[in-house]
Order: sequence, then C-alpha cells, then structure tokens
Amino acid sequence: MKRTLLTLTVMACAAQASAANYAPVLWNYVQGKTPTKPFMDSSIQGNDVVMRMWMTPRDVPADGVMTVYLPKLSTNHWMVALINPKGAVGTLVGSGNLKFVKVVTSQKRPNQKMNMYEIYGGLFDGLFVLEGNIREDSGKTNRMLMLMTPQVAADEGSPQDLVRK
Repeated sequence: MKRTLLTLTVMACAAQASAANYAPVLWNYVQGKTPTKPFMDSSIQGNDVVMRMWMTPRDVPADGVMTVYLPKLSTNHWMVALINPKGAVGTLVGSGNLKFVKVVTSQKRPNQKMNMYEIYGGLFDGLFVLEGNIREDSGKTNRMLMLMTPQVAADEGSPQDLVRK
C-alpha cells in the first residue's frame, strides 16, 4: 500500500512538473529582467518604438523572443513575440482557457493570417495572443506567437503593421 501511494505521488509530481507555465518568464522579458542581454536592442524613430530581440532565449522553448514597446502611444502598448515556439499556445501564455476572437489578416501581406485569442485566467488574463505562420521575404516560414495588450490588439491591422506605421 505504501509503495502504491509513493508511486502515485511520484507520478503526480512528474505530471505537474511537465505542465510548464512560461508566463512569468515572458513577463520578465517584457520588463527587461532577463538572464541574458538581448541580441538586438534598438529604438526606432527616437523612442517611439523600442524593440529587443533574443536568439535562443534562456528558459523559453523558442528560437527567438522579441519585445516591442510603443511608449509614444501609451505604457499599455506592448507585445512580446515568440519565433518558432515549441508547445501549445496555452502552455506558453500560462492559461489553458483561450477564447477564439477572430482571424487577423496583415494589411501589407493579405495572404498572411493569424488566429487571435483572448486569454482568460493566469498572469496574462485579459490580454490577447496571435498564433500562426509568417512567411518572411526570403520565403522561409516561421511559426509566430504574439502576446499583446488590448490596446495593441484593438488596431485594425496586425501588430506588424502597427510597428511599421
């Protein structure tokens, strides 16, 4: 009996450990509290757009992380993008409760579409996430996940279009 209880406890702990929550890690990237310096750190048009990028980021199952902050618009205009993330959207944003909102089409590239979800629960409750594949000018396709505030999500175009304005 004790052996069965011990086995069940170990299995439960292993299952809990495998259900990762990357929301606190992403929040650290948004705040600039990362364990490594960014690969790219730049401001575009003065301080209108602040972008930072990490390649093979520590503690994030993705090829890259990019943060975009638009302080000229407001402190609530920010997003964080994962390039080629490995894992389910809910796991990456820390909530399994996502509600489909709409398909977002890029104004500059109408053939590129991403699914938008609203996040319910967790650290990013009330924020939005876009998920889909993006084709680069080189022809390479990457999976992209973009976590954004409602202020950024309210833009009629995609976040890429907002940054390029």
